Amino acid sequence: MTIEQVDDAHGTFVKFSGSLNISCAVPMQRALLDALHGPQQPVMDLSEVEQCDTASAQLLCSALRTAASGDRRFHVTGISEAVRQTIDILGLPFQELTERRMSRPEKE
Repeated sequence: MTIEQVDDAHGTFVKFSGSLNISCAVPMQRALLDALHGPQQPVMDLSEVEQCDTASAQLLCSALRTAASGDRRFHVTGISEAVRQTIDILGLPFQELTERRMSRPEKE
């Protein structure tokens, strides 16, 4: 697995490539959390992921849920067929989480 992380004026860009598996969980989580807690819009590119196991797919969805619960959203620029297949097989709500922003209820 390779992680490319770049911060610029447009956001925090995180690109994963290669095989995403449980042995990559700690560096994946660190990169996702860094992007989430940065000052800019987080952007995730999964277009060059060749393999994605259950643990990695769950971690990606967890990051999207965490972003949504904080009224933020990861912008996903690409999803490889390997990631899409794993997420589809597991029935995870990846697409739903990337397409809409969940916001907190307003206080009265």
